[in-house]
Amino acid sequence: MIRPEDDGLFPLDHQDAQIDSKAIEAVVSALAHMNADSEAMRRVLASGVYPPSPSPPSPSPQKQPPSPPPSPMPPAPPSPSPPLPPGLALEAEHYVAGFSANATIVANLDVTDQASVDAFIAAFIQLTAAALRIDPAKVYVTRITKGGVSSGRRRAALEQSGAAERVWSASELSALLPGAGLSLLALKHVTPADDSTVAGLRSSKVELVLGPGAAAGGARRSAQQQQQPPAADVIVDFTVVTLVEVALPPSPPPSPPLPPGVSAPPSPPPSSPSPPPRPPRPPPLDVSVLTAALNASWVNEAPSPPPSPPPSPPAPSPPRPPRTVRVSRMPAQGTLSGDSSKPVVWYSDASFRSYRKPRSPLNLVFWSARRQCNATLGVCGGCPRAWAVNSNATRPALPLYFREPMQLDSITITQLQSPGVVSVELLPWPATPIPELPGVAPVPAVRGVSVFSSAYDSTPCGGDLVIRIPSDISGTKETIPVRGSQSELPPRLRRTAVGGIRITVKAQAAGAKPTVISSVRFSGRVLYPANPVVYTDM
Repeated sequence: MIRPEDDGLFPLDHQDAQIDSKAIEAVVSALAHMNADSEAMRRVLASGVYPPSPSPPSPSPQKQPPSPPPSPMPPAPPSPSPPLPPGLALEAEHYVAGFSANATIVANLDVTDQASVDAFIAAFIQLTAAALRIDPAKVYVTRITKGGVSSGRRRAALEQSGAAERVWSASELSALLPGAGLSLLALKHVTPADDSTVAGLRSSKVELVLGPGAAAGGARRSAQQQQQPPAADVIVDFTVVTLVEVALPPSPPPSPPLPPGVSAPPSPPPSSPSPPPRPPRPPPLDVSVLTAALNASWVNEAPSPPPSPPPSPPAPSPPRPPRTVRVSRMPAQGTLSGDSSKPVVWYSDASFRSYRKPRSPLNLVFWSARRQCNATLGVCGGCPRAWAVNSNATRPALPLYFREPMQLDSITITQLQSPGVVSVELLPWPATPIPELPGVAPVPAVRGVSVFSSAYDSTPCGGDLVIRIPSDISGTKETIPVRGSQSELPPRLRRTAVGGIRITVKAQAAGAKPTVISSVRFSGRVLYPANPVVYTDM
């Protein structure tokens, strides 16, 4: 029998020989249990080749320390937004809002728990966007303060100091979000904005602050370093980014005049636009090949049809309606009828004349041509085409409505007899249901403080009581955003837009002649008018 080391190719040492001997003995022992005539035994013995000995286990290589994972790639910077067209710009409106301690939205707020903070921010943004009728993506929360000065005291401080551009009154807050526990809403200031402003708002973290009552010493600290107070008012600072209209860039200056005797070269004629390239012509038709393919005796080649005329240019799009119309001495557009079946009558209603009666309030919203009441300064008297105030009322008050949102500069009230106007209040938009806007609910509260209040009206008979609206309440100098409508006024316009006024007249003594008002006229501007032609003569 031939051993593997006898061929001279694999010299083995003593240890290898012992291993090979053991392997051979194992194979021979296995074959001994086989039938001597079996094919398997015959093949093994005939070949003279045995299974190789198992190689000794090689020492395991020393483990190398794992290579550090590759550093993550930095996030790609966001692609810049396309530039705004001329006449448009971004503005950042910085607000502060406050909720009382028992408000539902702050019931589960824990400023030391990030999940609780995230849930509150999401709910606050949705609530704010619904109240201001804006896109939630335009609202950015910058700070949340729990505890410290109550929201009601902070609102009073802002109202008294005049530091904010606009502070919502308590009645306005309850009308804006009924039952939400909103106790403070103020517009602190407005600043210009751009893409970097928006990027900074998106990337900045919300500052979380506990009020002075949350830790010893009353110092303001990070929310993660203090214990959560059981219940307290919550103040939220947030920013709204809006698109507003700005002045267009100035036109380039004209060319300087030419010196005497020098004429300008003639302008080249305008070049007509080059026609589009014609497609390649197909190869000429081989009539003989077509005749043979059709097995015809002859083929008549008809001339090609004339080319189609070029398409006519698209019709120009109609001009967009103006966003505002200025008016002067415009009457109101609707008031109370005194009929429960139709509480409010508008000047354009087909049934207007049937509701209008002598000395009724509808005489103040009569837009059609009519004979005016004679108003002579110092001469007192009545007029059937005016409103004679009911003397039996304790404190008569009459609302006058606008069918479209307005911003007012002045109100002029002409009184013919017993002048007695003691109060004029501005009503929010819309102050009553608008037929053209069925989905917009009226705001029942008074918009703000009275623009006129006096215990005694010193206006003479036949004279005018002129009420000039302060610019911070009027809003007629604010730019009007392109994106907006009567049903979705931008926030900056919504706080100054009015849907009418309420006139309150003092009660006359028994036997005295009633107060007679012949006209109430308004100067200002209409926002997003549906039909500007209506105001042509105003």
